[in-house]
Amino acid sequence: MTPSRTVLICLDGGDPGLISKLAVAGRLPALQALRERGALVRAPTPGRLLDLSVWTPLLTGLPIGDHANVHFEEFDPDTMGTRFRREGVLSPLWDHLPERGAGALVLDAPEVHVSSVSAAVQTCGWHAHAPPHRPVITDRVLAARLAAQGRPPALGNATKVGPEVEAAASDHLVASATFRRATVEALGMGRPFTLIGVHELHTSVHALGHHGPRAHWLAPERRNPELLARVYVAVDQVIETAVRLAGPDANVIVVATRGIRPSDHSGHLLEGLLERAGLLNRRSAVQLEGGSLPAGARGARAAERLRGLVAPGLREQIAMRLLPEPIQQQLASRRFRDHFAWEHTRAFPCPTWTSGLIRLNVRGREAAGIVAPQEVDGLLGEIEALLLEVQDADTGRPLVQEVVRPRERFPGARAALFPDLVMSWAGDRPARAARHPRLGTWTAVDSTPVWTEHSDELEVILAGPGIRRGEISDERADGLAPTVLALAGASRPPLSGAPWARVLGP
Repeated sequence: MTPSRTVLICLDGGDPGLISKLAVAGRLPALQALRERGALVRAPTPGRLLDLSVWTPLLTGLPIGDHANVHFEEFDPDTMGTRFRREGVLSPLWDHLPERGAGALVLDAPEVHVSSVSAAVQTCGWHAHAPPHRPVITDRVLAARLAAQGRPPALGNATKVGPEVEAAASDHLVASATFRRATVEALGMGRPFTLIGVHELHTSVHALGHHGPRAHWLAPERRNPELLARVYVAVDQVIETAVRLAGPDANVIVVATRGIRPSDHSGHLLEGLLERAGLLNRRSAVQLEGGSLPAGARGARAAERLRGLVAPGLREQIAMRLLPEPIQQQLASRRFRDHFAWEHTRAFPCPTWTSGLIRLNVRGREAAGIVAPQEVDGLLGEIEALLLEVQDADTGRPLVQEVVRPRERFPGARAALFPDLVMSWAGDRPARAARHPRLGTWTAVDSTPVWTEHSDELEVILAGPGIRRGEISDERADGLAPTVLALAGASRPPLSGAPWARVLGP
């Protein structure tokens, strides 16, 4: 295949269903034009189970088990606290472009950090949703050109609802997409390969998803779909600009994934289940003989009493406004570590926003492990049975939809970093209370600040001289990276997937 200019546009949070609806209605002319002259590939992702492990395998072509569950705050078995990680650490597809990507441009690929071995010009955290660090720009000339564009509008998670707040959020996202379009216009599309991460749709999932086409438990009496639609229209103008500047001989690939789904997370109820089953003890509930506590536990108890004097919401605001982010992370790690009586805890929930994550406290694996390795399989089976017996106390329906042992489902070089169990939820909203036939009923505070989560759909639109027309629904998602590399003229590296053969052709 003769390579041609290749443009890869990543719509993080792009909802395939909404895109189709708006495109058919004539609201997204650039995307609709690409669909009409190219190929449309649909595939599932593990987004329901592992929300933050979607983009890394797509953009590296390597299996999920090779990078595990990239999460905001993950358990650290060496300290029994937590550590913060949000970006993929594997070699991305642009490492494998001709001449290691010399002449290529990568603008904020979703959830994937810049590659230290690539010759491509790259940015990370420049104009992304909730960037995990300050902007990283690998080229001084590009940094100067981006600085000339001004500061990008900040994109972050929504924390409030209401007509005025949501109208302002919609305006802000349209302005952000307009800024992104102007930047694309200024930089041009003359390079052999360009990746553009578009992050406005991710922010719109959390801020405006309850105005989308799906039924939503937070939907207002008078839903305003235009708040969301106009953001998609503004993003379509970004795509139009990129396609126009790339020219008719370019291959254009638009990837939309992690769309809109009403929140149904119920992980806040897992601790109560494990505690009632005798598998978990909170530090504040444990009194050793004679009423004494070890030094670490005494410090934890004192800290909890001091924290208890300040309302939880106010504590969060004070920490986020006054403390540097590394200090916030240290406090979060210490708070998690000191919350449990590890000498009496055999299983515990890991921090998460959407899925449920449970890990065993295994001897020789966790620093404070007490579960013998030969007991692991039996204990996991016991917990799986407990999870499948739990009901939403308000509806009587099962709380858990699926329980997975991720190291078995997603094997790979880093599979050991996975928790021992991952679960998705069966309800249509976060549960208030849980009930188990033998363990009773309990409630817990849901502190997860999202009311709309991401979906597991993936839609890829491809158009250009190297693309056959057609619609395909049974391809594997791990074929994306090999397909992009084939279009860009790269020799095929050892990846887990194969190029989409039915897509490639004259």
